[in-house]
Amino acid sequence: EEILLFEMNGKVEGWVHYYALPEDEYVSLCAFNIDNYTVKAIDEFISYISSKYSGCTLYFGLPTENTNIIYYLEHLNFEKQEECNVDVLLFNNYIPLKEEIETVRITRDNYTDFEILHKVHDEDMYWNNKRIKEEVEKWDIFLIKENDQPLGTIYYYCLDSFMEIFGVDYLNNQYDEAIFKALLTKSLNEGKQSGMESLTYFNDDIEHKIISQLGFNHVS
Repeated sequence: EEILLFEMNGKVEGWVHYYALPEDEYVSLCAFNIDNYTVKAIDEFISYISSKYSGCTLYFGLPTENTNIIYYLEHLNFEKQEECNVDVLLFNNYIPLKEEIETVRITRDNYTDFEILHKVHDEDMYWNNKRIKEEVEKWDIFLIKENDQPLGTIYYYCLDSFMEIFGVDYLNNQYDEAIFKALLTKSLNEGKQSGMESLTYFNDDIEHKIISQLGFNHVS
């Protein structure tokens, strides 16, 4: 994880926050706050990452309103993977909620339960079952079961004080509002207890109803 300052003509114009998992050839942008000379900042950032993490894939998460940057990245042959909402929760304002549904933590010993739900993404997601299982100790994964049947799971990654939810999976790939709220509540409570500062979640419209009830700030 690193924060870079961007300067032009001796003046600080903004900063860039990113984290890297070089062993997985993965670099992801956390924040890109630039006042002026945005294209110049993008060019310098890409050049810096290309040199430092050669062979890695760089992921940008940008508000849809940033049309100029999106068009510029497309010009540089970046591929758009998805469009979604971006919401951030600051834990200093979060009061832990009651957990209405029991969850279990996923470890290497009970990974099969998670694998059942997550297999739908084995072909379309970088963090597929194989990669997560290889480093399962680095992940926080919680799952809800009923009569030994996995119903839903949430998986997130913590880096220093930064926490990001990577996904929520369901039985038969069918969204369930009650399960989603229970899993998200568990994650928030765990983040608060662990001393996290913030949580970022790239989510879709159907999830946003619950997210807006739990104290998230809508970024885009």
